[in-house]
Amino acid sequence: MVLVLVVAGTACQPQTPPLQTITGQSIDVAPANTVSTSPDGKLTPAIWALLQRCDFSSLLQTVRTGTARYNSHVQNGFFGSNHYRIEMVLTEVRRDSVQPTVYYLRGKDRYQGVITPFAGTVTITHLFSQPRYSAQQIAEVKAEFGEELRNEADMYSALGDFELREDKTRRGNGIFRGRLAIDWALQKDGSVELSMRNGQAASQGGEIKYEGRWTSAATHRTRPVVWVENLVSYVESQHVLDEFNIGEREVVINPKYAHLGWNTYWENDEWWADSASAARPQSVATSSAVPVHTILK
Repeated sequence: MVLVLVVAGTACQPQTPPLQTITGQSIDVAPANTVSTSPDGKLTPAIWALLQRCDFSSLLQTVRTGTARYNSHVQNGFFGSNHYRIEMVLTEVRRDSVQPTVYYLRGKDRYQGVITPFAGTVTITHLFSQPRYSAQQIAEVKAEFGEELRNEADMYSALGDFELREDKTRRGNGIFRGRLAIDWALQKDGSVELSMRNGQAASQGGEIKYEGRWTSAATHRTRPVVWVENLVSYVESQHVLDEFNIGEREVVINPKYAHLGWNTYWENDEWWADSASAARPQSVATSSAVPVHTILK
């Protein structure tokens, strides 16, 4: 079987021989939890071939231009032990022309009103099938809701390492390092989209999850950090903050977390735009308080 993959609108050209997993089965029928590495921890030739064929840049990038601008969005997460809100955007993602597992990223983060550019890399290290629902889970959902759970063998997870370095000229800059998880599915038309079965997938409900540590360039102190594509699903799965979402039919973030930056979650300002980035630090500078992020750095 030869597969034609499309990643976020970018076609992956088929080549011969057909793509195989380490079990010898076609990638779309690989058993759950089949890992793409050999015993020595290296990517198998089959997965290496897959990564050569497919460019995942557009799947990772969050800021679009032109007609696709309406798809631009922010990834939200938690910085530090108090889980203060941090926002992340990726404005440019490019795959290395020689090493298909390596991606070069540019973007910006916003923390307590301070916008800081960063640049770095993501390196894909693993690819495996998402855990499938059990027969009991399928039966229970069908009995209660009358719906069939999606249990096809075309849902996968990719894992990797990331390192993002904030602009050295900015006060309080540092480095984000950690692990990346992407949950995605192969569609019948050959396209690829973010998709997960449940909170047991690699992203733990986040669809895309970056989790690691931020290290201050000046003091070398570190803080935990995690940000995701699907915030609501991740929080519900991981219970990061108690009663974070108090909505029933609609998502409502608990007002008690306003002091942690979540009161502006529904604002749609394009703070990552160059004009906004240039204006925002001026307003922050007039504040009588120094941002906590700066103090921690």
